[in-house]
Amino acid sequence: MSTKLYYPPVGFHFDVRILGKNDVREIIETKVGLSPNIDGKFSEVSGISHELQQDSYFEGGENRFAYHLPKAVQYSPLILKRGLVSCTSAMGNWIGDTAMHGLNNPIELKHILVMLLDDTNVPIVAWLFINAYPTKWQVSGMNALQNEIMVETAEFSYHRFEKFGL
Repeated sequence: MSTKLYYPPVGFHFDVRILGKNDVREIIETKVGLSPNIDGKFSEVSGISHELQQDSYFEGGENRFAYHLPKAVQYSPLILKRGLVSCTSAMGNWIGDTAMHGLNNPIELKHILVMLLDDTNVPIVAWLFINAYPTKWQVSGMNALQNEIMVETAEFSYHRFEKFGL
């Protein structure tokens, strides 16, 4: 009987997908959809975290401690960084449309799927950010004295995220 050794996955091999609401289950359940796409290649993903907020309640006459009562879950913004994409991209169009129209039109909500891949490009864990919308976009500064890649940063708010073990 052979047992497979467990190695923690590396954090640099991942794929990101901007999805319509109908695309989600097919990709997660069948582990397909890993064809190359310009909107899936990011150098950094951060903000995969949540925190349970609490209220402190002090009982009258008791000064030695406070009760901590749970409130809502607070999610950190999802931050995606990549080299500046100078051609047309679906994500760039979505961010631009949201910024251009602001609150004049309903904000288009999408799902963002972040998949951690193994060495054969098969997803091993995924996070689905539900009902996401862009809240910030910026490009790194330009400096003629440095030879660096232009980086664009996109920040997203979302309702919640779910983690899937694949």
